[in-house]
Amino acid sequence: MIIWYYSSNEFLDAGFPPRAAEAFRIADVAAGDWQFRRAIKYYRLGIEDAISHGISPFDKRILWIKGKLMIAIKKEGDIGAERELLAEIREQAVQEIKAGNMRDRGMLVALAVKAALSLANVLLLMKIDC
Repeated sequence: MIIWYYSSNEFLDAGFPPRAAEAFRIADVAAGDWQFRRAIKYYRLGIEDAISHGISPFDKRILWIKGKLMIAIKKEGDIGAERELLAEIREQAVQEIKAGNMRDRGMLVALAVKAALSLANVLLLMKIDC
């Protein structure tokens, strides 16, 4: 016997636009099936769509998704993609600080420092592997 039920999309419930929410749902399913390349692709697509709809790159929801993206990248073992994501986060945080965002300044500084430290750690791992 098959029982069908309706399950709302947690990403829609979190306030993401429908296309971004669907991309995040596909990414989560792919990550659960160990298809990390596919998960990475859909996390990135969803993030781009959410940001294009006016959600800040430093919104807690976007940072939560970037965390999921980082987990998928680490499980895939793609050090280059990990380095790119950390550098992107650091650069965005520094740009936002330079733009004068005083409301989120503490979080942005912490995010920039954490991304820089993680980036240094990744670069060190790359040197050890060579």
